[in-house]
Amino acid sequence: MKHVIPAMFLMSALMAGAGYVLAGEPPLDWVKEYGDSGRNAGLWIEECTTGGYVVSGMWRGIDPYQPDGLIMRLDEDGDTLWTRTWGGPLDDAFSCVRETSDKGFILAGYTETAPDTFDIWLVKTDAYGDTLWTSQFDFGPWEFLLNIVEMPNGKFVACGYGVASPAHDNDVLVMMINEDGSGAWKLWVEKTGYERGIEVCRTYDGNVAVAGYTAVGSDPGDVFLVKVDIAGRDTMWTRTFPDTTTKQIASGICEAHDGGLALCGGSTDVTTYIGSGFLLKTDDDGYFDWMEMYGDTSEYQYMASVVATPDMGFALGGRRDTSATYEYDFYFVKTDAFGNTLWTKTLFERDKQTLICMTMTGDYGYASCGEQRIGTSSDRTVWLTKLGEDDAGVDVGREEVESPLLTIDGMRPFTESVRIVYNMPAAGHIRLAVFDVSGRHVATLAEGRRQAGAHNVTWDCRNPRGERVTSGMYFMKCEIPGRSAVEKALVIR
Repeated sequence: MKHVIPAMFLMSALMAGAGYVLAGEPPLDWVKEYGDSGRNAGLWIEECTTGGYVVSGMWRGIDPYQPDGLIMRLDEDGDTLWTRTWGGPLDDAFSCVRETSDKGFILAGYTETAPDTFDIWLVKTDAYGDTLWTSQFDFGPWEFLLNIVEMPNGKFVACGYGVASPAHDNDVLVMMINEDGSGAWKLWVEKTGYERGIEVCRTYDGNVAVAGYTAVGSDPGDVFLVKVDIAGRDTMWTRTFPDTTTKQIASGICEAHDGGLALCGGSTDVTTYIGSGFLLKTDDDGYFDWMEMYGDTSEYQYMASVVATPDMGFALGGRRDTSATYEYDFYFVKTDAFGNTLWTKTLFERDKQTLICMTMTGDYGYASCGEQRIGTSSDRTVWLTKLGEDDAGVDVGREEVESPLLTIDGMRPFTESVRIVYNMPAAGHIRLAVFDVSGRHVATLAEGRRQAGAHNVTWDCRNPRGERVTSGMYFMKCEIPGRSAVEKALVIR
């Protein structure tokens, strides 16, 4: 039996004081397609600190239907700068790629060492895709890594699933990997059924959260959320969100602006088999806050990725099926802080395109990757899109009063510190905070009442625990009553 990346087929506005506005859907900047036959797919995409994008996934191998692991480096228009592939005669794929603090890349996925026998597979490259090291881990009959993040100390935390013991079905696997590719520790999160950890995110307290699902048997059941204590190498808590009328999978996760968590995925009615995308919000202890559903109840939809946006809302990317034509398309939803829909966008509305990963870009747009199925065959191509600036809640931030509300001084990019100037048109309350490109809160630089006039503050490129942040794009958001502004700064370590 051939295995595939599970993530491929998983399925009122803010307060007026924040200066929030509604806006239309963003424009489509470009579409790119790579590959013409065999099994090809883009499984992860992110923007690079030096510009452009990096994509990981699978690419046709010696046998075109048993692919190799893929990394692609693209320019800002989505055109290829270089590609690299690794693999053997059977299935190999990289589910995730991240740019690392040394400007290289870490790839996480799996390699098939014998029919239906899969090992964890990691590759570290330099900035040009040349191999620095590779690592494989074999803990049982099969293990898969689906996602990975770099921690402030330079180590990596990855999540996936495997067989913890012969008495268990699949269990969630969380691993820490050292800078040289050796394993620091692993943690199995076991329940009574069948579990997968699909995506991991860093949390404000220096730990990680993993989203996925748990089920009895092999069918998806309930959303499964795990918080892991990195220092203690153990779970802090686990949460499930049962619903007897639907089968639910969480396939994306990010930290919300208030320190809680936002999870997205698909929810399928057990009677009609119609699926909706969802966004589920928790507090910082993983307890349920609210949940919103998206899509047409006569069709099937799910959301694969979620990011927290600088306007305090969320953006989701996924797939929308058209039941009348048996086609499926890239599907995007933008929400406010409470999950209320601001705009939706469906791309292509023809053929069969599946969105697998979406990320927010430094120009307030969205880059996405996935696959397109070619006709009725088993052939698939890498499919990439870029949406332009999403001005929901952003244009207001660029409004000028007597002088610009927010400016950033100094030579770009920044290495040690960022000097920020904000102008108060009148005495009043201000909040100035830093967010990373995924919308995760990094630091609060100023909060409270200030007098009218110009003020300045310096961010030392550290989080509240005193740790240096990783290289990347950061957003400075300044809020005063009735107005807000957002500026961005590229930090290079």
